[in-house]
Amino acid sequence: MFRLVLALVVLAVASAAPYLDQDKPRPSLQANRLAVAPLRVGSKRYFLQTVKSNWYRANEFCNYQGMRLATISSQEENDKVAKYIRNSGLGGEYFWIGASDLGERGKYVWMSTGEPLEYTNWLAGEPNHLTDNGEVEHCVHLFDQNLDFTWNDKICSIYYNFICEM
Repeated sequence: MFRLVLALVVLAVASAAPYLDQDKPRPSLQANRLAVAPLRVGSKRYFLQTVKSNWYRANEFCNYQGMRLATISSQEENDKVAKYIRNSGLGGEYFWIGASDLGERGKYVWMSTGEPLEYTNWLAGEPNHLTDNGEVEHCVHLFDQNLDFTWNDKICSIYYNFICEM
């Protein structure tokens, strides 16, 4: 039942995404899929996207490319992704990943699978569900906080870089 509800929420969010920030152009689907060489970690390949987008459009972009927003399932993966970002010269940037609690507040899942997060790397005090102009933080990004790329919840309509996974 949870997966059905989650799927319906994802569909509703995805269908609403084109109406968010209509004054900003959508990220080109011809965007730099390989602008930065991919990182291979086990069977996963991560692709940094340097076109900034809100979380919904980032998810749409990755799906269109046959990928998904990144899932990070261990400290080792988080560390390798962090090194990949730093080595790409993008250490000061924020990156959307594929986790959110859009289906049920406080229950973070990987949106591509509906699976709960088993590994997390939250910044101290996060997630905190702050509100900005009436929008609550539900989407997860990672950023370089003291060289360890911690996670934070943020409102989904902010434009950040993102990481796709294949």
